[in-house]
Amino acid sequence: MLEVKELYIKENQYDTMKNILHLMVFIHLGISIMYRASYNKDINFKQERKQAKQYLKQHFEGYEHNPFLTFSYCRKRGIKRMGLWGVAQLYRFHLEGLFFLLYRFMIDVLKIDIKW
Repeated sequence: MLEVKELYIKENQYDTMKNILHLMVFIHLGISIMYRASYNKDINFKQERKQAKQYLKQHFEGYEHNPFLTFSYCRKRGIKRMGLWGVAQLYRFHLEGLFFLLYRFMIDVLKIDIKW
């Protein structure tokens, strides 16, 4: 994603594509990769989440204020988008650990997987 960001900057497309890129990075790093990492018993998952958030803030500054993650935008686009808005809120309030517990429960116990 950093290479894509650099390409957008080089091609003067970053301002146009920034919000889409930040949304993709949040979904892939903030949700998908961290979800997979939550199953790894050999790592400190709390520390990994902290590092992921630092990485997002350092390289994709402002990702948490993405217009595609606002309540008004997500409300109009259905339950999956509202779920994504909810995850962003949990991140904002430093409660992403709670999200991963709930997400794992949904997948492991209820057999409900959300495709973001």
